[in-house]
Amino acid sequence: MRKILIALTAAIIASCGTKNPSQTDVTINGERITATFNDTTTLHFKIIGESEVALTWDNSNGKNYNSPTRYFHKGELIIPTTVSANDKEYRVTSIDDYALYQQRQLNRISLPDGIKSIGTKSFSGCDKVVEINIPDGTASLGEEAFSRCKRITDITLPESTKSIGDYCFRNCVSLNNISLGRNIKKLPEGTFFGCASIERVELPNCIENIGPEAFSNCLSLKEIELPASLDSLANGLFAMCESLETVTLPDGIKSLPMDIFNRCSSLKEIKLPKSVKRIDSWAFEGCTSLTNVSLNEGLEMIGEGAFAGCISLSKITLPKSIKSIESLALGVCGAIKEIEILGNKAFHIAPDGALPQKPAKIYVARGTIDQFQFKPVWKELLIMEKR
Repeated sequence: MRKILIALTAAIIASCGTKNPSQTDVTINGERITATFNDTTTLHFKIIGESEVALTWDNSNGKNYNSPTRYFHKGELIIPTTVSANDKEYRVTSIDDYALYQQRQLNRISLPDGIKSIGTKSFSGCDKVVEINIPDGTASLGEEAFSRCKRITDITLPESTKSIGDYCFRNCVSLNNISLGRNIKKLPEGTFFGCASIERVELPNCIENIGPEAFSNCLSLKEIELPASLDSLANGLFAMCESLETVTLPDGIKSLPMDIFNRCSSLKEIKLPKSVKRIDSWAFEGCTSLTNVSLNEGLEMIGEGAFAGCISLSKITLPKSIKSIESLALGVCGAIKEIEILGNKAFHIAPDGALPQKPAKIYVARGTIDQFQFKPVWKELLIMEKR
């Protein structure tokens, strides 16, 4: 029986001393089954099919999942493969929403083979858990299913997993090793938000979409290659990844969206694919180590504050295709000494900091200076012809 593990260091050992806990008591109330195993561990299940149940949270005596009086499991917990009630056997096939939400006294959880889905916030806030297994056959992980599991270091998803919920692993601050299955096509919003120990991620080519902030606040992430299967990127994708040094962007993307590399203070250079037409607002704001930006022919717009605070950027070349540069895009990059414009006509620039003021020099092609220096806004800049 093979299991794919989300693990830290140790093999799973049941608190009741066996990997197949023995059921010793049961009560049934409508669609809820309460069962005791090895006379020590009481779990609650919800009937969801003819012969299937989901592990659920304890709502006996009017409790709810966040009640201060709810029961807390301790140490190591094994979820059984089956539960018996009224002379009938039920297979445990899912983990209900909030099933073990904020069970802060658990340190290991073992799930049985046969689990098909793991619900919303089912293990969220289990901040002492060092090991949870995701069995083969698990198809979906719910929103924030493992968020704030602060001691988990490794994630390996089985090939059966096809969907992951928003912020699934948010603030798993010890997570540093990720292996994604070949059937994951989407990393949704905030998937690894705040996973501060991740240094490197290998993304399979099956991924077709990555949501906003999927890697935001991954403070240790140093390098990433985005798969060629992507045709667009999302807002804030790598915002606050302060250790990020190397990024490979896929061909075919048409824009760098808002805040995508905001505050990536270790990023030194970036090369844009030929397909990029827009750099949106604040895309590189606060990239204080950025010294080299290769802007592609075909780029048409640089958005508000796109390079604000890029204090190491000293020179930039604008391609012929540029049509618009918005407020604070380049004018607040204190180290820029010169900008070269390859086009031969003035284009739209905002009046407040689109391009740097004197003494920075704006170079244009010989014989084209009249197309720039007498235009509104442009006349305030130091425009010179290339020699």
